[in-house]
Amino acid sequence: MARSQLLKDIVSGKVTLETILLRMKVIFESLNNQKINEWIKGELEGYSDKDKFPAYRIIVGRAVGNFVLNGNVKYTNSNIPLESLLSHDEVLELKTTKITDSIGTIDRIVTTSQGTYGNPIPTSLSHHISKPSIQIINMTIEISFNLLDNIKSTVRSKLVDIVMELEKEFDNLDDYDLSSQVEEDPQKAKQVILNVENIIFDNSIQMGDGNQIKKSKIGSFFSRGKDE
Repeated sequence: MARSQLLKDIVSGKVTLETILLRMKVIFESLNNQKINEWIKGELEGYSDKDKFPAYRIIVGRAVGNFVLNGNVKYTNSNIPLESLLSHDEVLELKTTKITDSIGTIDRIVTTSQGTYGNPIPTSLSHHISKPSIQIINMTIEISFNLLDNIKSTVRSKLVDIVMELEKEFDNLDDYDLSSQVEEDPQKAKQVILNVENIIFDNSIQMGDGNQIKKSKIGSFFSRGKDE
């Protein structure tokens, strides 16, 4: 079976994922499926906390910043020993970051590899969890570029599987218009949609706040902030 140019472009890596997703947006317009279209939109435009969030975009980073140990030794841009301040679950909660940027932004960050990528923690929270033995001045949850690159790899792999699924059932994907083929066999189109949903979501979509730990110091701090 001849492979589509779309698949060749994904596999070659010579065409950006952003461009591939734009092509997919046009193709899936014919299939008219909200869940798939929302995933494509999220990858193209970025996600918000209100969106259903792909698990592959939820990453555990490392806590880095400035802190004072025992009142007299200052550490600068160092790993912060959160395990001395919080429980294991609270440390995990604080280090867990949702990568909301579009795939195009992630691609540019990974490609340039300049500076650092991270989520600054509010100074008030840093002070809230500090103890006399460890006083946190400021803190950022840093995400390594290789973890961001893993997001790209995951999206690329899903796109390959999606296009191969489409190639099994539809002709001329490079025309970007499946309307007539969908009209000829609506049942086939429904099955393709189901298969593509399984490829995209594979039980890995979570609500944006699904990783919250309700009764932790961290959760209580943010809840208090909302009430005030």
